[in-house]
Amino acid sequence: MRPIFDLDKHWKRILLNSIVPLMFLFIYIIYSLKLKMYVSFSSVPESSRNLFIAFYFFFMAFTILICLTIGFSWSKKYGLIGWKGISIKDKIFWEVMILGLGSALILYLLIDRVLFENMKTFWPDDWLDVFMKQLRLPLILEIVLRFGLVTLIYRLNKNAFRAVIYVAVFYAVADINSQILHFGLELKTYTLLILTYLYFFIRNSISGYIYVKGGIYYSMLFQFIIGIRYY
Repeated sequence: MRPIFDLDKHWKRILLNSIVPLMFLFIYIIYSLKLKMYVSFSSVPESSRNLFIAFYFFFMAFTILICLTIGFSWSKKYGLIGWKGISIKDKIFWEVMILGLGSALILYLLIDRVLFENMKTFWPDDWLDVFMKQLRLPLILEIVLRFGLVTLIYRLNKNAFRAVIYVAVFYAVADINSQILHFGLELKTYTLLILTYLYFFIRNSISGYIYVKGGIYYSMLFQFIIGIRYY
């Protein structure tokens, strides 16, 4: 029986490229606990909190490993660029720079200041907080959403546009819910809710387009550039 994943060919790359995301995940969870960023953690009884946090870490770590496995095994095999390096000679590099800086400006002007009024922990308190928030999307979510989910959906239906849109819709809904759950944010108006949903949808659609056209490193770069607004 033929294996689902080509682990014989890719297991070294999977393990090697999981080191930095997993280390960052562990540090980010510890740092988030220190700042009491996640309401869901503090809502767990103290006697079970350590077990809950350990479960959360291992669940996320397992998810990252699975998504890396999907990405390395299927992206190039089924026609996606996958894990490709960055070069300023690539046309997509300059597209990413323009889209990233434009998205950061729009986000800051239209959404950030409104969210900050409702969620004080949204905006970084110091340089370390800036560093954590800026790297979370490129190192964790791009691997899960683009390298994992977009590749998986593309593998199933052979349609890159559908894969990008499905994942963008999924994350737009999930991220709004996670902000309400984890940060205790109350979205008081339908206008803010719709605006936030549309922004996350468009942002993730752009990131998906960049992944399909240029590979995972370029979608990571796009998310990293958006994080510049924290400075």
